Amino acid sequence: MSGHIRQRGKRSWELKFDTGRDAVGKRRIRYASFKGTRREAEIELARLIAQNAAGEGVDPSKETVAEFVQRWDRDWLSLNVSPKSLECYRQILRLYAVPHIGITRMQKLRAAHLTELYAKLFARGWT
Repeated sequence: MSGHIRQRGKRSWELKFDTGRDAVGKRRIRYASFKGTRREAEIELARLIAQNAAGEGVDPSKETVAEFVQRWDRDWLSLNVSPKSLECYRQILRLYAVPHIGITRMQKLRAAHLTELYAKLFARGWT
């Protein structure tokens, strides 16, 4: 994998690096912004390239929790649980999870979102 650094401002840099190829064979390129010295930007670029090579890089996605839940239901849940469990899971997701955190992007979902959801549910007497 390779990368490139481009200066954007006095101490601002654009880091550009390959993440491999997609299923069709087209190059996938990621960009990151960095503030600091050129040497620090080079170190950050090397870290990002190594992280990606190790399979730890996260692809940015605009998928929301609600969209993920729909895909998860379709691709995994409906195929791997009993009909009664499927009904219960769908009801819990539809009534509690999706209305509270459904619009949150998966990339932005944090433990604090879930803690807030649990607190709301506990206050309503759902355990």
